[in-house]
Amino acid sequence: MKLIINNKEREFPEDITLQEIIQSLEPEINDPKTVLCVLNGTLVNSPFNYVLSEHDIIRVLPIPQGG
Repeated sequence: MKLIINNKEREFPEDITLQEIIQSLEPEINDPKTVLCVLNGTLVNSPFNYVLSEHDIIRVLPIPQGG
């Protein structure tokens, strides 16, 4: 299934969850506790167990951590 992740089209298995996609991203944005996730224009919350469809648009943005 083709999904658009952070403006890049990527191929994924049909049964992948949004949680698994987030975990597959770069280390700085792959922790579900430190990201904002937008699915087709709607802000979604953890746990990211949403059903995905072909050509869904997903934006995963890191939340800056103090320190």
